[in-house]
Amino acid sequence: MRHPKALVPEVQYNIKHHLPKLTIDLNAARKDMGLKRYSMLGEDLGRMLAIVTTPVPTEMPAPEESHWSFSFEVIDQIDF
Repeated sequence: MRHPKALVPEVQYNIKHHLPKLTIDLNAARKDMGLKRYSMLGEDLGRMLAIVTTPVPTEMPAPEESHWSFSFEVIDQIDF
């Protein structure tokens, strides 16, 4: 178990990058609470907790090499 202060950057990153999904889950949780569906509420909150505590990727995958190449040349200058 890590210290709660160590989780702050991770949680902030995940909230920023998963805000639409978290918003959907939050609205589902509100609805389940209003309808007194407590087991569904627990599932909604558990999903949200799993999203915000997912480890932040340390490295982004390297982009794949492209098989395309582009070059631009001036062939002729046109005077008007």
